[in-house]
Amino acid sequence: MADNWDKAQEANAQSDKTWDQTAPLIGQFLGTKSDVGPNNSEMHNFRDDAGENVGAWGSTVLDNKMKDVPIGSRTKVEFLGLKENPKSGRSFKDYSVVFFPPEATAEPEPTVPVAETTVAEDIENGSSIDTTEVDAAFPPTDKV
Repeated sequence: MADNWDKAQEANAQSDKTWDQTAPLIGQFLGTKSDVGPNNSEMHNFRDDAGENVGAWGSTVLDNKMKDVPIGSRTKVEFLGLKENPKSGRSFKDYSVVFFPPEATAEPEPTVPVAETTVAEDIENGSSIDTTEVDAAFPPTDKV
């Protein structure tokens, strides 16, 4: 089987553009890079629906919310504007971050086959029970 590399993601992909916060950023969360730029900020990277890598500069609020988002999640980040902290009176950038976690790709656990009848029904119907495997696993002992 040949791999189709057209839709593969590049490790540590750089952003093609920076999110301007005018419209919600919707896409797959690729991860966060730390210590980016002159202010050593966080850069949260996404792949938008057009297939472009888009970076969102971090802030205290956005950084804290993005910590809960698993890599690979379909994510919507929306800038809610400047808000005022009632305690300090300082303004801060507020964001809404919502996401759908990535789908699990693990194989489902194998199921244990269920007997069609119970042991009691087998005995009642006169069926013989093969205990060979049980006897081999638990040989008789003299100890009680």
